[in-house]
Amino acid sequence: MPIVGAQILKVDGEKKNAIFSGKVNIKNGLSFPKVEEVSSLNTKEHGGAAFHFKFVYDYEPDVAKMTVDGRVLYTGKKEEVKKLLEDWAKSSILPPEIMENVANLAMNRANIECVKLADVLDLPCPLPIPRFKAVAEEVKAPAKSK
Repeated sequence: MPIVGAQILKVDGEKKNAIFSGKVNIKNGLSFPKVEEVSSLNTKEHGGAAFHFKFVYDYEPDVAKMTVDGRVLYTGKKEEVKKLLEDWAKSSILPPEIMENVANLAMNRANIECVKLADVLDLPCPLPIPRFKAVAEEVKAPAKSK
């Protein structure tokens, strides 16, 4: 079943302490509070599902918190989508091959929003950013001919 897309529904950030010092620990978490049928993706042969997600960055100790709510849209054969929804209703567990793709897309979209929000709130970036490092080259004088 292919992923159709992802939608960001809500972005929230709060800087609890305007001035902070010392080591800041940044923790993150992803959860899927709800999986539901999406009738607008249904056709004669295909069904659709929305995997609602919540992604959180906590800056500790009590510095800031950023939250992104969204959903990943998925489509597939009607029988497969129906079974997926039934299994979710029973156990709140997704098959690993589906979970991997859905979770990676959710984290990708949420991380982009959190990097932008961290900049606005003047917080340390939650992801490592590549840095340019200037390296002085040794300049050798041309060899003198004899």
